[in-house]
Amino acid sequence: GTVAQAEERLYGEQIRALISGKTTYGKHAFKDNEGYVYRREDGTFVAFRTAGNELRRGTWSVRNDKFCRQPEGEDNRCREVYDQGDGTYRLYVQPKNLIKPRKHVWTIYKIADGNPENLK
Repeated sequence: GTVAQAEERLYGEQIRALISGKTTYGKHAFKDNEGYVYRREDGTFVAFRTAGNELRRGTWSVRNDKFCRQPEGEDNRCREVYDQGDGTYRLYVQPKNLIKPRKHVWTIYKIADGNPENLK
């Protein structure tokens, strides 16, 4: 079989370079939900999610080496980003109780330049 690559954490500018001005395609780690997000370089985003078949907008940022997003009307949520070594990336929640393990919540499986889905 193939040897599993060790995942590697991304930091500040690495995260920004990965997603700024690009569309990421992903799926939830344990819920039946996937979608894509166009993140503009000005720190705004527009996202489509299959769950609820809805468009969402908000702001995104990179803070304390985490990727953060704040959909309109919701709290700001931050995730650690790990490169899986195979073209996919995992987003993890770090619980407030640091004794608990981090939780894989989202997988990015494709990244495209610009806004190919024409999200507005």
